Amino acid sequence: MHRKLVTALAIALTTLPLCAAETISDDDIAYMATSRPHNLPRLLTLQTAEVLESYGVAFAGGGNIHSALQGNDDFFRGSLYIGLGDVAELGYEQENIPVATDDGLKRMRGHIKLQLLQESHYVPALAISYGASLDPQDGLAADNLQLDRSQWTLGLAKSLEIGSLSISLHPAVVLQQDELSSTNATTTSPVQKRRVDGQMGITWQRRAETMFLFEARTLGIVDPNSFAAQALAYHDAVQANLGVRFYLRNWIFMDAGLLNTYDIDQDAWNNAIHANLTGIIPVKTVSERVIGWFGH
Repeated sequence: MHRKLVTALAIALTTLPLCAAETISDDDIAYMATSRPHNLPRLLTLQTAEVLESYGVAFAGGGNIHSALQGNDDFFRGSLYIGLGDVAELGYEQENIPVATDDGLKRMRGHIKLQLLQESHYVPALAISYGASLDPQDGLAADNLQLDRSQWTLGLAKSLEIGSLSISLHPAVVLQQDELSSTNATTTSPVQKRRVDGQMGITWQRRAETMFLFEARTLGIVDPNSFAAQALAYHDAVQANLGVRFYLRNWIFMDAGLLNTYDIDQDAWNNAIHANLTGIIPVKTVSERVIGWFGH
C-alpha cells in the first residue's frame, strides 16, 4: 500500500504542469512547457499580476551569492505562497529593505494579492496586492526604533506571440508608506513618508526549458543618517535585473541573475549576483491524479 502511494505521488509530481488546465506533451514531460509564459506569480524579484492556481503551494529559497562568498550567514532568503481559488494568493517571505551604507534591513513580510481581471485576447490581467512588514523592529532594536513598511501594488500582465518567441510584459505601480517610530513612548510622534515607484518586467522564451527575464524599477534607499534626528529620508535609485530561469522539471526551476542598483543621489553603483530555487506544487492537481490512479 505504501509503495503504491509513493509511486502515485512520484508520477503526479513529475508530470504536473504549473497550471492545472495546461497539458504537456511526452517530449516535454521533463520540463515546464509554458503555454502562457506570463502566467507566473513572480519574476526574479518582482510580483506579477498572476496568482498561483487554487490550492497551489510555492516555496523558494536563495540569496546574494556575493554575501555568501564573503561569509555572511544572513544571505539566505526564503518564501512561501499559497493559491486561493484561482483569484487570490497569500504569501510570506523574507525581504530586504535597501539602506544606504548597509546591507539593508532584513525582516519578514506578508502579502495578499487579488486578481481582479484575467487576461483575454485583448485585455491584460489586472491584480492588486497589499504587503506589510511583520517584524518592524528587526535591525533597529539597538536604536530603540522600528520601521513599518506597507505597499500597495497595482499590476498588469499581457502576453504576446511573435513567431516562435513568447513574450510577456508586467508593468506595475507601487504606493509605499514607511513609518519610523521609537519604542520609547516618551519620545516624539512617529514620522511617516509616502512615495510612488514604478516597475516593469519582461520575459521572453523560445525553448520550453529556458526563459529569460528582465526587471527594472525605481526605488528609495533609506538614509540611516536621518534616524538620529527621528526623521526619514531616501536616496532616489533605479534598479535593473537581468537573469535566466531554467526548468529542472515542470514543477521546479532555478533562477540566476545580475542585479544592478544605481544610487542617483550618491552617484554610486552596487552590483550583485543572486540565485533562487523555486518549487510549485498544485496540490489539487496532485490529489486528483493520485485518486484517479487508485481508481484504475
